[in-house]
Amino acid sequence: MSSKHLKEELKGLPEYCRLIPVKGKVPTESDWRHNTYNLEEICQKVKTGIGIVQGVEGDGVVCLDYDGANSLKNFKDSLGIGLEDLPPTIAWTSGTPNRHQRAFIVPKSEWSRLRSINSIPEVEIKWTGQSVIVGLHPSGRTYTFLKGCSPRDLPIAEAPEKLIAAIEKYGADKKTSTSIKRSKEELIYDSSRVE
Repeated sequence: MSSKHLKEELKGLPEYCRLIPVKGKVPTESDWRHNTYNLEEICQKVKTGIGIVQGVEGDGVVCLDYDGANSLKNFKDSLGIGLEDLPPTIAWTSGTPNRHQRAFIVPKSEWSRLRSINSIPEVEIKWTGQSVIVGLHPSGRTYTFLKGCSPRDLPIAEAPEKLIAAIEKYGADKKTSTSIKRSKEELIYDSSRVE
C-alpha cells in the first residue's frame, strides 16, 4: 500500500494517536514504544502497515480485540457489559469473520486502573502493546475500517467509566494475567500480539 493510501485511510485520526511502522504485524523499529510518530511522520517511513500504540506510550488509547465467533458473548459474560453498552468509536478488521478491534481513549487520571488482559476467550484488552490499524495483513488481506467506523466518520470515543471499572474489576479478580493458548493459525489471522 502506498503512503498516500495509508494516509487517506487514517484521515481524521486524532493528533494524540501515536503510530508506528509495521511489516506484517511486527514493528519495524526495535524501540517502537519510544519511537512513535504522528500521521505526517509515519507516512515517510517504509512499511506494509501502520500500528497504533496503546497505553501510556499511546497517550491513553485502549483497544478491545474481538477474535472469534463467541468473542462478543465472552466479553459480556466476563465483564458484565456488552458492545451495545459502549459508545460508537473507530473500529477495524483484517477481514477475518467475527474479528475486529475498537479503540477508546482513556483519561490520563484513569490510566493506573488499566492493564492488558488476555485471559478472556477470544478477547484481548490491549493496553501495553500495539495493533495494526491499516495496511496489509500477513494473509494478504487488507485491514479496513468497519462501515461508519473510520476516523473520517467519528472520533475515538472516550472510554466510559463502566468500561474502565469493568476492566479494573476483572483484572483485580484475576490477580495475575493468564494466557489462552492459541494455535499458529489463530495467531496468523489475529491482530498484532506484539507487546
